[in-house]
Amino acid sequence: MVAARLLLQPRNAVIADVVVDTAMPDQVLSLSKAFTDKQQILKRVRKVISPPFKAESIGKIDLLATRIARLSFGSVGLDNPVVMLFRTATAAPGGVGDGYSGRVFSAAFWWQSMFLGAGSAKY
Repeated sequence: MVAARLLLQPRNAVIADVVVDTAMPDQVLSLSKAFTDKQQILKRVRKVISPPFKAESIGKIDLLATRIARLSFGSVGLDNPVVMLFRTATAAPGGVGDGYSGRVFSAAFWWQSMFLGAGSAKY
């Protein structure tokens, strides 16, 4: 796990322990229900929507989505990423940390560290 800084809105940040999961191709960050509830993320972001798609595993997984001001791993980050919010508790034994970061962010981090140096990815 790695520490991620989520700037929810200006002057409103939280730190999350995130699993970097390169099997998640399209999502920058997904946060667990336990973390979202504990940190009161739904009350701290500007807007929350129901995405036009659903997730399934063993059963239906309820999702919400929001956009945060910035997601950072150390000095490398993304401005205004979409973040998925799981609304179904995990059945995984031992929990899953605070969330998952997918391949999209891993690629941006690699690109910046190899070619651009520390800074901000703009997409």
